[in-house]
Amino acid sequence: GMAQRRASVVSFLKIGDFASASIRRGGADVVICLDASELDQALSYARPGGVCVVNAPADDPRVRSHGGPAGVSVCRVDAGTGRSSNIAVLAAAGLMEPETLRRALSEVSHPGALGENLEAFGRGLAAAAGSGGRL
Repeated sequence: GMAQRRASVVSFLKIGDFASASIRRGGADVVICLDASELDQALSYARPGGVCVVNAPADDPRVRSHGGPAGVSVCRVDAGTGRSSNIAVLAAAGLMEPETLRRALSEVSHPGALGENLEAFGRGLAAAAGSGGRL
C-alpha cells in the first residue's frame, strides 16, 4: 500500500537467533535499497564493514555522490523498475549461494518470466563482481 503511494517502506529480515524484531541504525550487515531515492535512509542502517546494494542506473548522481558511511561498501545494480528488479538486487546482495538462487528461480518462475528473471539474476551477479569483491 505505502509503496504504491510513493512512500518509504522499510522491512527487516533477520536470520538467526535474535531478541528483537527490528534492526538498529548502524547494525545491518546487508542493506537492500530498491530505489536510489531511499539511499540516505538505507545507508543509515548499514554497519561499518557492511554492504548496501542500491538499484540505480550508472549515471544516477545520488549514487555517485555516495561512498557510503565509513566502512560501508556500496554496490550499484541497474535493475530497472520491471518485475524482476528485486531479483537483480537480491543476487547482488549475495545472501544466497548463486546456484541455490538460480535453482529456486527455475522452480518458481512462471515459464514466460523465467528468461527475464535469469537475465536479472545475471545483472545482479555482474554488479556484485564489479564491486571489488566486497559482496
